[in-house]
Amino acid sequence: MDHAVDNLLHAPVSQLRREIEYLDFRPGQLPWARRVAEGDRDALRELAKALRACHRLTVEPYWDRGRSELVALSTRSASLMLEGGVDLLLRSVCAPQVRWRPPVLEAPYPRRVDVHLEGRGLVITPTVFSKHPVSFLWDPLDTAQPPRLTVPALRRPLTGTGAAESDGATVRNLESLLGRT
Repeated sequence: MDHAVDNLLHAPVSQLRREIEYLDFRPGQLPWARRVAEGDRDALRELAKALRACHRLTVEPYWDRGRSELVALSTRSASLMLEGGVDLLLRSVCAPQVRWRPPVLEAPYPRRVDVHLEGRGLVITPTVFSKHPVSFLWDPLDTAQPPRLTVPALRRPLTGTGAAESDGATVRNLESLLGRT
């Protein structure tokens, strides 16, 4: 989390604008969102504080098990690479959503698009917390970064290991942070 917050606090304004540009904000949130997009230090620190609080409530209780699942997936992927190379690894990634038909990897994306790697490679990122089973992420404005294919790391849902507060304070805190819906 510290690394992610540090990246946020040191992100170039052009990246902040690009990340926030297509998000929907309520009218009352627009001035704050503009400040974040403009790199306002106070707004970024406020966002960092909220991200840390959200992480503490929504990720931290599950992280030990999630990390174990990530290590297991990494081990399985390394074994596949040793056994059959990149071909076997790509064939095993989330079929049928992802299809490997050399030299083309087909993956879900909101619209039909051809992404040419041009020597950048492909980063396969296992995810623990994602509402999409598989997604293909790339920034057409940053051709230095390799595209990223996110794949689920879990075989079964995570359950928290943190101590539950019997008075419901955790639920109230989460509601006040994220809203009831």
